[in-house]
Amino acid sequence: MRQRSISAVGVVLVGVVPALFGGPVWTGLLVAVGLISLRELHVLSRALDRRPLRSGYVVLPTIVVGAALRPGAEVLLGLLSMIVLLSFTEVLTRGNAAGSALDWATDCAFGAYLAVPLASAATLRGIDGDIEAGWLSRLAQDLSFGWAAAPRGLAWLLFVVVVVWLSDTGAYLVGRRFGRRPLATAISPKKTVEGLLGGYLFAGVAAVAADDAVGLDMPWWALVVGAIVIATVGVIGDLSESLLKRQAGVKDSGRLIPGHGGILDRIDALLFAWSAGLLFAVAVDRAISS
Repeated sequence: MRQRSISAVGVVLVGVVPALFGGPVWTGLLVAVGLISLRELHVLSRALDRRPLRSGYVVLPTIVVGAALRPGAEVLLGLLSMIVLLSFTEVLTRGNAAGSALDWATDCAFGAYLAVPLASAATLRGIDGDIEAGWLSRLAQDLSFGWAAAPRGLAWLLFVVVVVWLSDTGAYLVGRRFGRRPLATAISPKKTVEGLLGGYLFAGVAAVAADDAVGLDMPWWALVVGAIVIATVGVIGDLSESLLKRQAGVKDSGRLIPGHGGILDRIDALLFAWSAGLLFAVAVDRAISS
């Protein structure tokens, strides 16, 4: 338990501190997380009798960096298409080897599974705009070294992360104490309906507290919607990674983090939440400004 607690603190620091700096520091972390996660997916892929492709190690960083540079939707869509193009190009070098089509399909799916959320996280941190929390604005300005401080992007990123982490914590605590009805027995036996409801409750409290702390100044309806949506996609992300591991017959995605497993085991809920959070942030900011 002590090792697990120390690892948890380390994970938080490694994840949050680069987000405070933003710019190339945050982008660099996302690229590193993406490459390590891709390697873990390749291990799962081999356990599923697939032969992973190497093109993802080029495509993934390109997409994340491209999203951070905010080149526009057209360029970003072009970069995302590289998942299909380069992976198919690599498969063609194998000739008509058995299973190549399934290798390609698996690689495309795993590539999108990582690239889209990580690109969303890069875009989310770069959202322009001001916030009411002066302390966070000053911090973002002080920690930006020649790049856009984007305090509103930082506020949105912290909002999503806090809601995901606290909803997950609430689901664990409530489920452990009151859990009776299984939520998804075949995929994650320990998850319960009571835990899910507890997660929603914690998510609501987290959304109100986070909004007050980071100064997004969201209306009440946005806080309710945000808490429910982010908590829900977080659970789906958690269950999705659990399904991949069960299909591959492994307990953890890796051994990088003592007491926690691999990188994917730590960011499974955040992956989907980053994408949903970006859409939610854009929708709310447009509603507020209109």
